[in-house]
Amino acid sequence: MTLKKYLNLMLTWTIVAWLCWLAAMFFINPEKTGWFGFLVFYLALFLAVTGTVTIISFLIMARRGKVPVFVVVSRSFWEGTWFAVLVVVILLLRGLKLLELWNLIIFILFWIMVVILTGLRWKRQVYSIKEEIKQ
Repeated sequence: MTLKKYLNLMLTWTIVAWLCWLAAMFFINPEKTGWFGFLVFYLALFLAVTGTVTIISFLIMARRGKVPVFVVVSRSFWEGTWFAVLVVVILLLRGLKLLELWNLIIFILFWIMVVILTGLRWKRQVYSIKEEIKQ
């Protein structure tokens, strides 16, 4: 798949996900819906946030031009997914009335730790790719 096709598909499905999320916001009554309504709401939100952050992250990292494109694509998708997990879990805990300051802090610290540790892995991968290109 070419980069242009990937970005077009990602943009199209991100727009579809945002439209599904808006439809869930306006047409699903949370007091009368069962688990399926909540599943649609949170799944559409997860996909929409993942796509949006992935596209924005890709555009920012691609402008730098310091790493190969396939690394930028995988890293931006990874960042979008983890940010969407953060947003959805926080909103889910809030919806269940389980979100307190202490568990919010723990969850955000865990999220930061995962981002930092995997960021180190990405740097090692980029350096090894650059070394292979030089040889």
